[in-house]
Parts: sequence; C-alpha cells; structure tokens
Amino acid sequence: MAIYLGLDSSTQSLTAVAIEIPARKILGAWSVNFAARLPAYGTENGVLRGADPRVAHSPPLMWVEALDLLLADMAAAKFPFAEVAAIAGSGQQHGSVYLLPEAERLLAGLGTAPSLAEGFAGAFARPTSPIWMDSSTAAECAAITAALGGAAAVAELTGSAALERFTGPQLRKFHSPPPCQECEKREKQDKAANKQHGFSDFLPADAGSEKDN
Repeated sequence: MAIYLGLDSSTQSLTAVAIEIPARKILGAWSVNFAARLPAYGTENGVLRGADPRVAHSPPLMWVEALDLLLADMAAAKFPFAEVAAIAGSGQQHGSVYLLPEAERLLAGLGTAPSLAEGFAGAFARPTSPIWMDSSTAAECAAITAALGGAAAVAELTGSAALERFTGPQLRKFHSPPPCQECEKREKQDKAANKQHGFSDFLPADAGSEKDN
C-alpha cells in the first residue's frame, strides 16, 4: 500500500489530506487557518484589506509559514512521511507571487534552513500578493482590451476577456511608471523576478500555442 498526500492552499487556510491506496482509506486531515494560527500577519480570513476596498492581497510568506505549521502538526501526529508515494497541490486561482533573482538559490538551500519561512523569507520582491478577490486593475484591463482591438479580440487570442483578478493586468499595473526612486528600484526587481517556479526548479511561463487557443 502507498500513501498519497494532497495539499490545498485556499484563501483562508492550508489543508492536507492523506489517503491510503488502493484501500482508499483517509488516514488523516490537517488544516492551518491563516488568521487563527498566524495572527502576526494581520489578515482577516487570510486577506489583507487597506484603504482601497478594491485591493485584496495576502502575504506570501504567510503561506510558507503555514506549511511549516502544517508539517509540524503532521509530525506531532506521527504521520509516516517516508511512506508517501506522491504529493498533489492545489491553490486559489489568479494569485501571483513576485520573486527576486536570488529566490532560486534560496529555494535550493531550504534543506539546511531552520524552517521554510526563515529560509525563503528573502525571496520575495513584494511583501504581498494580489489574490483572486482583487479588483483594482480596471484601468489595466481597459488598456489591454483597447490595445488588442476589443473584448472579442482579447477572448479570441487568450480564451477569455481581460478580467481584473487575472495575473496579466496585475503585471501591467506593477509595470506602470513608478512615482519615486525607491519604487523604480522595486520595479526593476519585479521585472527580474516575474517567473513561475516548480518545487525544485524555475520554469518559464507557458504562453500556450495556436492549437491550444
């Protein structure tokens, strides 16, 4: 028999479920509620709210620290990690995390760090990440739509209209001319950091193909 572990990172919590195959027996379930277990990040139901009600962000380091707590809870329950055959992960849609160039080096060195949160704390170009609830990019969506020739043209090219919670408009928003020298420095960091990464390596974003569209 083998154990399969599923991880789900939602807006409010990080949850793990372990299943024994082929018996299809649930061996255990664990969950870390962000607001309850990690109050230092100041979220409400996992979300940071500010003066602008359209802005909805979450701290990516909170998600990393939640994984530390989840694994500690599982270890305290004597979960047999060595018997795990595979791990599947899922997360909330349309969130985007911005990494600095040294993130790849930090990721590779996590095995020697005291914790995942401590080892990866210096990897983020921005301390917060826009999530699916964010609706602050109406201007960027309008600009993208106009540049591509209208909503129908955007849908034909990408498979969808330009929606505020999508990552593309968020990237355009962050790419706007910075109003100060410090923001310009951060903007350069973001440009260098806009990558997607896997569990053990960095991978390029997949723009799809003509067949896929």
